[in-house]
Amino acid sequence: MNIMDLDEAEGLTAEMLVAYLVREGYAQTTYHTTTEHWQKRVGRILYQINVLKIERSVQLLATWAKVSPQSILREMNPRLRKGKPTDREIEAHVQRGGVWIAARGELGNGGTICFINFYWDTGVEDPGPFSIWDGQEWSDTDWDDGYDLAEWSFWPCDAHGSKIRWPSIAGEEGRR
Repeated sequence: MNIMDLDEAEGLTAEMLVAYLVREGYAQTTYHTTTEHWQKRVGRILYQINVLKIERSVQLLATWAKVSPQSILREMNPRLRKGKPTDREIEAHVQRGGVWIAARGELGNGGTICFINFYWDTGVEDPGPFSIWDGQEWSDTDWDDGYDLAEWSFWPCDAHGSKIRWPSIAGEEGRR
C-alpha cells in the first residue's frame, strides 16, 4: 500500500510532518550531515526520522506507536481545520468553486455541519458575510446570528461536496 495514496495524506507536507514531530517530542539532530533528520530517545531506543522521506516516516511512526498509518496521518493532516480560512485561502479556492464544509461542536451530539460559501455570487440578494447551503438553496447569514467562525472547522470541497486539497498559497504551505 502506498500511504501517500490515502485520502488522509492528501495535501500532506514536510512542514506538517515536522510540526507533528515537534508535538511528539522529537528534536532536530546535527548527527547527520543534513538538517532534515529528527530523533527522539525513549529509554534505550533511539527513534530517527528523515523528513525528506514522508511516506517512510509515516510508516515508521505508525509502527512505533502501534497504530494505523491513517491514524498518524489524521493527526498530522486533520480533515477539518479549526478556524476560518484566511482571506487568501478563500480567494484561492474561489477558482475551484469556493464552497467549504464547515463544522462546529460535536457532530451527532448537538453539533452542526454545513456548506458555506464566503463569496456572494450565490444568487442571494443582499447576502451577509457568508452564505449557507440549506439543501435546496443558498441563504444569507449575518454576524448577528452568533457565528464565531474561529470556533468552526473548515475544509474546501467541490460543487458536489467532496473534499479536495487545501488551497496552496505561496509562503503559507503547511501553516496550520
